[in-house]
Amino acid sequence: EELRAIPALDVIVAPFTYPDGSLFNCDHEHLSKKEVRQAIAMAIDTERFAQDFLLGLGEAGVGPIAPSSWAFDETLEPLPYDPERARQMIKDAGAEGAQLRFTTNAGNILREDWLTFCQQALQDIGIEIIPELQEYATLLDEVQTNSNYDISGVDHVGVTAEPSALYLQFHTNGSGNYMHYSNPELDALLEQAQQTLDQEEAKPIYAEIQRIIVEDVP
Repeated sequence: EELRAIPALDVIVAPFTYPDGSLFNCDHEHLSKKEVRQAIAMAIDTERFAQDFLLGLGEAGVGPIAPSSWAFDETLEPLPYDPERARQMIKDAGAEGAQLRFTTNAGNILREDWLTFCQQALQDIGIEIIPELQEYATLLDEVQTNSNYDISGVDHVGVTAEPSALYLQFHTNGSGNYMHYSNPELDALLEQAQQTLDQEEAKPIYAEIQRIIVEDVP
C-alpha cells in the first residue's frame, strides 16, 4: 500500500496559569528563620530546573505575581543561586543536619521531579529532605487544616489576574496564609494596596510587596 505523507502538526501548549514551587511552614523550628528559608532558595538552581525539566515550556519564577499581570515588577530580582553561601548560612543558623519533610501530591510528575531536585540540592548544604508523597486531598487537609507539614510542594500562593489575592495568602490574618507567615510591614502594604483602586498608584505598592516576599521567602 502506498505510503502517504503525514501533514505537519501544530502543537498548542496552554499557558501555565499558576506558579509551582515550595511552601514553608513558618512555625517550624528552623523554617521560622528567614536566613534558613533564604539559604534553601539560594541552594536551588531554578534556572537549571526550568531548562531540564520544563522542556522550554516554563521559566524560573521570581515573585508571587505572574509576569503577565499589570502589577508585576519587571525590575524584581530573585535571590542569587549561591550554594556555597547557602551552606554557610545554614551553619550560622544552627540548622546543619536538620531533617525537613517535603510533602507533595503523588503522581504529579512535575512536583515529584521538583522534590527530587530540591532533595539533592539541599543535601549539598547540610539539609536532609524526607520525601512524603500523599494523595492530593490528604495533602490539602494536612496543609490547610492541620498544618502538619514542613515544606509543601503544592505552594497555594501566587496570582495571575488579580494581585489583591495576595492579601489572603500573605497577610498575618489572611484566610489562605497556610505558612503562618507574619510581617507587619507587609501587612500594612497589603492593606494599603487593597484600598488603592487606581492601578498606577497601586503599582509601586505591589512592587514593594513583591520585594518583601522575595526577601522573606515564605
